[in-house]
Amino acid sequence: MNAIYGSRPAGKEQLADCMAYAMGADKNYGGTYTRDCSGYRGTAARKILAGQKP
Repeated sequence: MNAIYGSRPAGKEQLADCMAYAMGADKNYGGTYTRDCSGYRGTAARKILAGQKP
């Protein structure tokens, strides 16, 4: 995940935030690690939620 999200802060934590947003979480009440889930970041999160490899 670091290749997609970067390593600072941890890519897996950024992925978790993007997955939460993809499931409908409100960005105003979370997103400690990232709120930027545009482009490939958002696509990767949705693929993982669907059981696919990003």
